[in-house]
Amino acid sequence: MPNGQGEEVWKDGTVYKGDFLNGSKHGKGVYKFLDSSTYEGYFKQDMFQGEGILTVPNGQYKGSFVQGRM
Repeated sequence: MPNGQGEEVWKDGTVYKGDFLNGSKHGKGVYKFLDSSTYEGYFKQDMFQGEGILTVPNGQYKGSFVQGRM
């Protein structure tokens, strides 16, 4: 079970680099999606939670996330 800082890479090219707690993405990190979108901010139990920046091919959202949603 990962704890502390680390990196998780999936076969499809998706990457998470940041904090883990008891095996979950938890704390500050960067998630890079297959389509080159990125989320940089805070996670809680594998979900976007708190302040973050979601950058997608057609724009960007900077603000609060709750349970993975803007």
